[in-house]
Amino acid sequence: MQLAGRWLNQATLNPLATGLGVGAATAGAATLGNVFSGEADREGGGRVALEALGAGVLGGLSGANIPRVRGLGRSVKKDIARGVKEKTGGAHRKQSFYDVDSGAGTSRSKEYQQVVDDANAQMGMVNPVMAGITGLSALTYGGLGGMIGGGVSNIGNMAGIGGLQQNTIVDPEAYGSSNLRVY
Repeated sequence: MQLAGRWLNQATLNPLATGLGVGAATAGAATLGNVFSGEADREGGGRVALEALGAGVLGGLSGANIPRVRGLGRSVKKDIARGVKEKTGGAHRKQSFYDVDSGAGTSRSKEYQQVVDDANAQMGMVNPVMAGITGLSALTYGGLGGMIGGGVSNIGNMAGIGGLQQNTIVDPEAYGSSNLRVY
């Protein structure tokens, strides 16, 4: 488990790795969405592939921003810490657990403790918010890419390129060699 955690941490610092990972995830999500909704049964393989390609490309572009979002999260945490230092008049310093209630006059005042507690609560929200922003943008870009891929396949369908049809149904009574009709 330590190896996977170490690798994942390093991978999220590389825009190429995060872009490829999120791109593959959004392409897979687009394909699974077509399969589970039943659309894949009625669409040509080329159409499903173009939708997955579009979702993967735009999802990958979103995923390439993960290192920048991580850096933004670090800068937000630094700004919070800077605000604590300004509010406490520079008296903010790291104290060990044993220094707080030792009775030697080193315990924190209630106002000081309130500032520190508020800052800790804000810092605790930074990572979940950044992860939520990243996840929602990947889903949004993946969905938009899937729609663009579907639109491209519509153009191919109008041009008569095989495999890009939508709502294809096998009609064994239809004449012709392929017995495929678009309804």
